[in-house]
Amino acid sequence: MKYSFTCDLHGHSYYSDGKCSPSEISNIAFELGINIVALTDHDLTYGLDEFETSIQKLNENGKDIIGIPGIEVTTEDGHIILLFSNTKDAKEFSETVHIEEKNDLKTVIKNSSKYNKYIIIPHVEIPYIGSFSFETLAKFFKDFPKEMLHTGLEVINGESLVMPRFLLKKHRTLEDLNENHGWNRSLFANSDHHSKHGIGVGVTEIKSDKEVKNAKEFIELLKTSSGGEAKTQKILSKTELLIEYFYIISGVIRKRVALLFPGLPRFRKRQTITV
Repeated sequence: MKYSFTCDLHGHSYYSDGKCSPSEISNIAFELGINIVALTDHDLTYGLDEFETSIQKLNENGKDIIGIPGIEVTTEDGHIILLFSNTKDAKEFSETVHIEEKNDLKTVIKNSSKYNKYIIIPHVEIPYIGSFSFETLAKFFKDFPKEMLHTGLEVINGESLVMPRFLLKKHRTLEDLNENHGWNRSLFANSDHHSKHGIGVGVTEIKSDKEVKNAKEFIELLKTSSGGEAKTQKILSKTELLIEYFYIISGVIRKRVALLFPGLPRFRKRQTITV
């Protein structure tokens, strides 16, 4: 029997630069028919407990959905997403991450090496949002051959779908590069949402010969599968585009200010709401 999972593995809550609470993200994802959703806030994991609780309550009410605890780390080379098999590991790893600073990539890889995880390199060569260049990506695979085996590439990113076209004119085809270099990495589409409107814009359909029941089993599936079908799932209205773009730009500005003035207050942990 073949199983199919609709996945959105890149998105942000109001604990970093998003608008939604973690519980809102999980509920909206379920309503959109997403089977597996990740929370990957920038450089922190403050929202993962609420996210996990919300996922559990959905399942208790007969609404099947799997939540993947993750983090999007800012490094000197670009952003890198780490998806973990459990919340405990994600939170423990996050204690080694500097918030809104450019972490050393080698240190990030070293500190994450003991965990059961899967890496996704997001929004490659999209300007102004902390992206790997293709050259940096090639160097990453050369420097970390072991990690390459458990690393996927995000070929469709929701942010790129709402950014002005002129900013993307130099964007080359990551799929071709993946093939030409012989990387043969799994390819993903993710929303990289910052508001409720962006959730599910980009999704990946992943098939499996066996059922996946939790985050640990899904991480193992990613490590052994050849990827899935990366696609856009919904089209945003002009108003929705503007709202999503507003949160993207405000997040970029705040990160730039934080890097220029490191003494300013950073993200603050919000009080967990009842879900």
